[in-house]
Amino acid sequence: MTAVQANASCEIFCYTCNKQNGGRLLTKETLEQVEGLLDELRECSSDGVPILVEGVDDERALRKLDVKEKIFRISSGSKTLLNFLENLAGFEQIIILTDFDRTGDKLAKFCAEHLKRLGVEPITDIREKLKALLRKDVKDIQGLAGFLRHQPLVQRGVKTDLLTK
Repeated sequence: MTAVQANASCEIFCYTCNKQNGGRLLTKETLEQVEGLLDELRECSSDGVPILVEGVDDERALRKLDVKEKIFRISSGSKTLLNFLENLAGFEQIIILTDFDRTGDKLAKFCAEHLKRLGVEPITDIREKLKALLRKDVKDIQGLAGFLRHQPLVQRGVKTDLLTK
């Protein structure tokens, strides 16, 4: 049996997926919630709301998840973080999607506070909901696409084609 056959046939436990993703399979309901949040992210992005991530690997992961519009990387230049954020003052809203670790938490809080002062509405609820759903399985944005790819196909629904890119 190939890995794909194993993935397609398992509902609750899949040795192949379990081995690759570190031991935890998400429930179908949780995967649907994650996909709903990713749909919301894609929709906001398509409506012109930029996304703020930490680095180039995070941007690549979002591109693999079919986010096509404007993504800003905090690590993209030699400016200080405050100068970088000041350059974003022309936007009405910005989605903050930093990593799910302590550093990402601090960075998200810092960016949200300073963007508010600049008159930009920071959107952090997508990040917070993804973090709560994925708990300790995914600690950074760059790991999101790979983690979802290793969930059983039966549970991933119709959007599975996005994960093979």
